[in-house]
Amino acid sequence: MRDTANNTMNSEKTKAERRNQQTTWMIRVVLIIALLVLTWPIPAMVGYESRTEGQVFGRYTVRYFAFMATYLLSAGGWLLITIGALVGLNRRRLETIRTWIEKHVTAVTVITAATIEGLIGLRILLLRGIIHFPHAFASKMSPVVMAIWLATAVLASLLADSRIVQAIDGQIGKSVESLRARPLFRPIAAIKPGMYTTIGLVGIAGLLTLVAVKGHFAQQPPFDRDVAAHIYLGQLIMRGGTPYVDLIYFHPPLRFGLSWLINVIATTLRLPLVPTFHIFSYLLSIGVIASVYLIGKELLGSRSGGLFSAVVLLGIDHLQLLLLNFNPNFIRLTTLLLMLLGVWLAQRKRWFWSTALITLSALTWAPAAAGIGAVIISGIVSREENKRRAILSAVGGAGLVLALTAAVLAGAGILETTFIQTVKSVWRFGMIRASTNTELGSDLGPLMYILLNFIFRNNWELLIFIAVGPVLMTIKRGCTIFRESTFSMPLIGGLIMLVLFAIDNQGSIRDGVMFSAVLVPFGAATISTMIPAKAEGPTPHAYGFFALLALVFLLVLGLADNSFTVEAAQPSLAEREFAAAEINAMLEPSDQVQYFYSPEFLIYSGRINALPVFSWGGKTDVYKLVGWTDDRIAEQLEAIAPVIVEGPEESYIATEWFSNHYTKVIDRENGDIYVRSDRGDLIEALSEQAETFK
Repeated sequence: MRDTANNTMNSEKTKAERRNQQTTWMIRVVLIIALLVLTWPIPAMVGYESRTEGQVFGRYTVRYFAFMATYLLSAGGWLLITIGALVGLNRRRLETIRTWIEKHVTAVTVITAATIEGLIGLRILLLRGIIHFPHAFASKMSPVVMAIWLATAVLASLLADSRIVQAIDGQIGKSVESLRARPLFRPIAAIKPGMYTTIGLVGIAGLLTLVAVKGHFAQQPPFDRDVAAHIYLGQLIMRGGTPYVDLIYFHPPLRFGLSWLINVIATTLRLPLVPTFHIFSYLLSIGVIASVYLIGKELLGSRSGGLFSAVVLLGIDHLQLLLLNFNPNFIRLTTLLLMLLGVWLAQRKRWFWSTALITLSALTWAPAAAGIGAVIISGIVSREENKRRAILSAVGGAGLVLALTAAVLAGAGILETTFIQTVKSVWRFGMIRASTNTELGSDLGPLMYILLNFIFRNNWELLIFIAVGPVLMTIKRGCTIFRESTFSMPLIGGLIMLVLFAIDNQGSIRDGVMFSAVLVPFGAATISTMIPAKAEGPTPHAYGFFALLALVFLLVLGLADNSFTVEAAQPSLAEREFAAAEINAMLEPSDQVQYFYSPEFLIYSGRINALPVFSWGGKTDVYKLVGWTDDRIAEQLEAIAPVIVEGPEESYIATEWFSNHYTKVIDRENGDIYVRSDRGDLIEALSEQAETFK
């Protein structure tokens, strides 16, 4: 028995020595890679020549020389550390370093955390354009800050062992207990530990809403063109119009229903229209953040995992703009929220409700239907005891929503025309576009450009986190990761949508948030994997606390230059509404107007477009597949002779009839405004208000 115990101890000791040996090599590799990145901009940095006054050595300004000297000294220090690790680091010295860290754990932890947070802050400030590197080598400097803070985080996780983690946890425990003992914090001490996360999320959500709504009411910005178009969908129904008849539309029908519902709420409660839509969007933003938290919590099995997921989510600049914009797109946010909730329910094996919500999501944005396939695949490969029942439930959830939608459309007499416009014609358009794209993989270049420059805004570390996360979890759990819906559902769903995005990215680049939001919890998995397993200590939610701090930190930095202000020269919403009311008062009820670009005036005036056509970006060509050719539109314009025409295509303007009967009144970057030449009163009025409508 004693021999068995000795053998076990020797085996554990051998494993520990092997792990330490592997750790020493990993530390060397990280130091070398970071050194190469640090060295990369030095030639361009030294070769830079300043032609301004106050030069040092005839080449550099004093400020630039100080910057270069500091950088070279830092790189030199990193070089010495790397040489020391290559020459002298071994298992014994690694233990010596860890023992020293354990004795000075508070100071080392504070310095390391401050360094990482400071580098993250510097990275964001650089991306925001608030600070700049000299242009001669700025592009070469772009990966340096990211690489160094990643290297610092990885080195910290490699050097830490269970003793250090327990020492850190103990220090946190003492600090927390000391705070809890103070009279000011006694009410907080009575809260159950499990409630901290909920309170933190609600508090952050409230902060987001407060800042956004306050900014909105302070500035009252005008409509964004896309938001205005989506609001018009519901108003069209309220004014007696028929979807897909009075407006040719190439997107799913729930967009009409959602816009109609919010319009009804605003009208019934007598609320101002714009704030109602904006507040609704901010509530959706809160739901998106909470949904990502829930997915991350399931994926990583802890509240801190959910918080880390929210950190990664808000760390993506483009998502910040989507969630916190003056004109948040409520259609895109609704799609994202329904899709995320569907993914979360699939993680919990609620197959029926999962596909029901994802189908609703697809009825606002068609590519989200990929999530239905992801649910079914996840059900097939999962460890579900009754797979047939799971698959039937998934199919039933999607089928029920589609059946109810079809029944409503059939009752309105527009089922066939809806199918033609949203499925048949769009499919034909996609096939025509694919057939003309003869270069294999021609979209991969634009996809990478879009990924790096628009969705992640050069936040390469976040892209790396999200890409590495599934790999790390697969290594950790093996192929069983695909048999557990907790992991397989967000992974399969996100990857399917990424593939669809790669095949056809002709739509808005902002649609990329659909797959990136689903995959961000894997970025959190990358972060949490670098943190050693926490030893048992007095603060079981300590990491959740630090994740919450990191979330607030990123949020504050994310808002650094997003002060929710509108340019002073830009006319406010109130000014536009007043100007639109004046113009509308000059029109007779029988007068027709046609807006091709933005229906903002239609929203204010209560009018319906003369023709059922509107500009829908890259899908405008689908008009031809449903019979609305350029010639037909030009003929209809001539037959109706609208009093005002906004944003006409060149093919319409080029007709002899149009040039003889219309006068351009307002020249805009998008959507010039023309008035029928026999309406001199309107021409004069619109000319006076040109700045308001620009």
